[in-house]
Amino acid sequence: MNFALIASMSRSTEGMLEFTGWSVIILCMSLIIFSYLRRRSDLITAWNCVLFGCTINIGVGCLEAVDRTESFYQRYISFNFPDADYRDALTRNLVFLATMFVMYYGIKLFRKFGHNRFQVCPEWSGTMFVWVISICSVFMLCVSFISIPFFKEVVFNLAQKAAVFAGVFSFYAWYRNRSSVPMLFLSIAILGVAALFCIKVSPGRRLLLTVFAAAPFVAYWLKWRYSNPVRVLLLSSLAGATIALGGLSYAIIRHFDTHGNRFQRSERTIANIIPRLGEINMAGIQAQLDGWKHLLAQANYEYALLTKRIVDSGTAEVHTLNSLHFLSCYAIPRRMWEDKPVTIALDLPRRYLKLLQPSVWGVGPAGHSYYEGGYLALFAYAGVLVFIVRLIDEPLLREPNNPFFIATLVASFSYLINIIRGDFGTHYAELFECFLFAILLNWSARLFTAHRKLAFSKPGQLRAKLAHPN
Repeated sequence: MNFALIASMSRSTEGMLEFTGWSVIILCMSLIIFSYLRRRSDLITAWNCVLFGCTINIGVGCLEAVDRTESFYQRYISFNFPDADYRDALTRNLVFLATMFVMYYGIKLFRKFGHNRFQVCPEWSGTMFVWVISICSVFMLCVSFISIPFFKEVVFNLAQKAAVFAGVFSFYAWYRNRSSVPMLFLSIAILGVAALFCIKVSPGRRLLLTVFAAAPFVAYWLKWRYSNPVRVLLLSSLAGATIALGGLSYAIIRHFDTHGNRFQRSERTIANIIPRLGEINMAGIQAQLDGWKHLLAQANYEYALLTKRIVDSGTAEVHTLNSLHFLSCYAIPRRMWEDKPVTIALDLPRRYLKLLQPSVWGVGPAGHSYYEGGYLALFAYAGVLVFIVRLIDEPLLREPNNPFFIATLVASFSYLINIIRGDFGTHYAELFECFLFAILLNWSARLFTAHRKLAFSKPGQLRAKLAHPN
């Protein structure tokens, strides 16, 4: 049956979604920009990545729900939803946002806990730099050679973090001594290899964008944060626009291994992508920008409502806190546990809607609440997210020139932006893998290099005055 025609919602619901969408956008962007201009917080932080994700996935998501573009999936699925469903999903998204604000700004326990973690780090040295790059290179090389089940998946996941860490440490090494021409060429070479590795192992845009973000993130934490805030805001905006342009360009050719058929993939090699580079053009970039609402929000509002439909109809049972259950047994190979929990991002299109087209759908906070136990899931997942944010931000604020902390933020930033869209379970796992790789690097480097316990300061002390350490 063809459901290509979509019923329109009432004008009152449209107005409510548009008003709420723009309100969320203004609120979240104001918290980022004005807090920084007033020197109350840093500009590039894990928390601001989450706020930017709320801007995109909740704010723009509301706007996209009103101005929907025709979807391929409308051939198979009805996207007609009653006004009451839109209002209910909006309420749940706002409850999640409010809970997150209360836990971040109102509960000091998360902040204190994050501030007191990761107290011992290796001192920066040439030996430490060579060791880190060597370990990262080993992980990246092992992707092509290890075929043992379980270990293959572990190495593959950690190798993606290794590519990012290698890029961050190489640029960090040059930025500390910008007069060194050999280090500049070495940094460019390592960043280039990391980018090519990301293209080879994944058609996704996020991993490649993470490598692109290494340079501005390192520059900010080593130098920009001590400069004029307006100038830094302009520089950061320019860097963000450049990274976005790179992502839009890559999106045109990122499925180069499919040859037009996503069911028939060939091997992803650099030799295969080179002939496709000529397909990048302004027309393709403009076509994506014309549908900017869908480009950003990715229909997470509609997918949340589809989740509500399958749960209300009895097609799917409620799996209370399924994402946390998935995370708790993430390390167990599926070969050993066939009934291991699966995230809703995979189950919704494949198991319940039975779509043949390979898909992973983000259902947003509302969708997770429908599938995973109602408002309890919203409170739990907001708490876990704030806990992760504090674990990333507080150590970095304590020692802003620490390359391990900077690299952890860079490796995490795309997941922090997209976690609001979902899937929570998958993104939590990716974020904890970032921590795991940083800890492994830290511990291994301490075996061969001098290390020290970082200077202790009270939480928030570094927010009061940003003074250059030199």
